[in-house]
Amino acid sequence: MGDVVAHQRRPGCCKPPAEFTDAELMTKVLGPSTALSCEWLTTTYDDLHAIAILSPTDLSHHGLTTGAIYKLGAVFAIAKRYGEREWEVGEPLRGSGDVYAHLREHLQRSVECERLKR
Repeated sequence: MGDVVAHQRRPGCCKPPAEFTDAELMTKVLGPSTALSCEWLTTTYDDLHAIAILSPTDLSHHGLTTGAIYKLGAVFAIAKRYGEREWEVGEPLRGSGDVYAHLREHLQRSVECERLKR
């Protein structure tokens, strides 16, 4: 019975991670003490990619500690590796998703160059 009461006190505790906002996901990883900083970051920047390329100094200006900054960097490194795929020479590309996965780093650099030109 105690579990039911504790469960009811924490709204959203059983919400699947796919339904969390970016700020909620960051807070889950970094801890509840970072909630305001995470909310500030996600309202200041367009998306997680924009946050991922911030310098540690910029992140500390948003209230994150050195430990939180390293954790966040590790999360973004995991996400980047998760999205990468090694392609064997001669392996066929099955569709546009494969082309994107294969060229994603090159495409990202092209987009960043275009932003800098503006």
